[in-house]
Amino acid sequence: IGKTTFCNEFKPEDRALFTLGSYSLVLPGRGPGAITRAQPDVFFDWLSTAVSTLITGRKARKEERTYATLVREASALFEAFSDYCASTNRHGILFLDGLNEAQTADTGALMKLLGLLPQSLPQRLTIVLTAPNYNSLAVPLAGLVKSQNIISLPPLSDEATSAYCWQEIVKDRVTPALVARICEKAQGHPLYLRYLIEYANSNTEGDALDDFPTLTGTIEQY
Repeated sequence: IGKTTFCNEFKPEDRALFTLGSYSLVLPGRGPGAITRAQPDVFFDWLSTAVSTLITGRKARKEERTYATLVREASALFEAFSDYCASTNRHGILFLDGLNEAQTADTGALMKLLGLLPQSLPQRLTIVLTAPNYNSLAVPLAGLVKSQNIISLPPLSDEATSAYCWQEIVKDRVTPALVARICEKAQGHPLYLRYLIEYANSNTEGDALDDFPTLTGTIEQY
């Protein structure tokens, strides 16, 4: 639920689409943080391994490279993935998730990471970049993203929000009243909904949610 889960669990209904995977700038649990994940060589190693495994069935060998070499070889990898998709009559998709996390952790590294992306995409490749909003990343993304290609995930419907509450709230705590309050406060915002449910599951004082304000304004503000 939300953009990161959407990227990680994306399974196209159209068989003409093929996803290489999702590179998230923040991993759940105790994995490497955004500072590490934002480094261009770390992203390159992920990309190289994903493309090599797909095409040859073998992982790519890791080695030290200059930044100029990373840029050149990343371009070749994107072309190779596009060519593979063309040979199988499909269109490739790659997700680069959580750019805002990299911007907060290391703006310089983010700029270099984005520098690995081609200014002109190969014909059979789409790269999806995700963040809570575009405006905060307009400067580093200048020249990479056209205005007509900016889209927003819609808020969850009341029905979807309610169903997710009943699915995720622990059985001995879920009540119609609690679900209704969470839905009212979340207002379709996936991440805020997750926080509310986590709080409800850990709270021992009934359905008290007074510590959480009701959202006002647009989703992108949060």
